[in-house]
Amino acid sequence: MALIVLIQNVVMLRKCHQRYIGVMNAVFLYMKMNARFVAKKGKYIATDIRPVFPEENILISLLTTGDPYKYQKSSIWYGSNSYIIDGQKIKLSVSKENSKPIEEIKAVKEAYEKAVEKIDYDSLSNI
Repeated sequence: MALIVLIQNVVMLRKCHQRYIGVMNAVFLYMKMNARFVAKKGKYIATDIRPVFPEENILISLLTTGDPYKYQKSSIWYGSNSYIIDGQKIKLSVSKENSKPIEEIKAVKEAYEKAVEKIDYDSLSNI
């Protein structure tokens, strides 16, 4: 929950300045401005954290749950060899996925391609 609040404030911060601020710079600025909040509510997630974009989100959803839209409204980040989904770390083994039978991999690929066609990129422009 704290990560979602942090991200929302970063987005607000970016809009307030009316210019592009690197996300990590904005996060550090926000943390500096709200040090007491971060110290009390925050927890270590990763040294380097990166956003997961819609296409990868669909793939992660398919591989972990079978539903390509499961995490579309979730906050998903990647850091320290884990995906962080709404604040919970989830490990995804690429070698395990690659060892699946080819028919299963083809089925995931087909479901992925159908789901990717339905991504609404216009909704992402609000950030």
